[in-house]
Amino acid sequence: LSACEKVTVDGKQYYKLSIHVAPTAAADEMDLTVYVNYTYTYKDGTTKVVESHLDWKVSVLSYLKTLADDSTGIDNTLAKDILSYIRAAYVYEGTSDKLDYVKGFVDAINGADYDAANLPTFGEAVKTVDGMDSAQLLLGAAPAFIFYPETDADGNPVYPLESYVFALDGKYKLSAEITTDESGKTVFVVTVPAYAFDNTIEYIVVGTDIHGAYNLQAYYDHIKNGNDYNLISLVERVMKYAESAEAYKNSRN
Repeated sequence: LSACEKVTVDGKQYYKLSIHVAPTAAADEMDLTVYVNYTYTYKDGTTKVVESHLDWKVSVLSYLKTLADDSTGIDNTLAKDILSYIRAAYVYEGTSDKLDYVKGFVDAINGADYDAANLPTFGEAVKTVDGMDSAQLLLGAAPAFIFYPETDADGNPVYPLESYVFALDGKYKLSAEITTDESGKTVFVVTVPAYAFDNTIEYIVVGTDIHGAYNLQAYYDHIKNGNDYNLISLVERVMKYAESAEAYKNSRN
């Protein structure tokens, strides 16, 4: 526990252990064992080191069910919107042997008409991707966008990769992981907090006058008239999750 972050919630101190879990792994159980060594002092002053351990089994779904059942207001809304997002992710992936279980689990909590009654509100699309070949949503363990830097005829980046700088709404610098996609192309993976996922990502190429911006509305506009209804539903659920996450954050400030 000494390596964990200490946080205080409602006057109580907790140890925080962060684990990124993809939405399509939300039904998987995680085993957690905490080993505790403490020193017991006898009346005669002698001591003994006692070793103990605590075992838990937990899943994202089970936690969200507890939160949805025991909360009201924005806490309840956030739990249900995350559950809806998880359900849509399982449906979009379509290959998990837990798909039917997840659908039934979420519907039992949210109700079959929850998604239809809670459509997200999208803002204005922003898409000016100078210095990039394209940009799109990345569906991973954490909300992220993927940017493809502009390349020459040989497939090499036109501008030095380290010269790209990303920021949220032009104010808060974002980290960008340089990696490759499944086809071997070089990409930037830009992770954004869930509560800010409906905001605009802006970037500059240092040493040039090149700049651009992109947001989730632009990606939604790109896909919404297509035939991949599961993807459309998933992006809508991502946006609704972002809305409630932002409302939750603001309620705590």
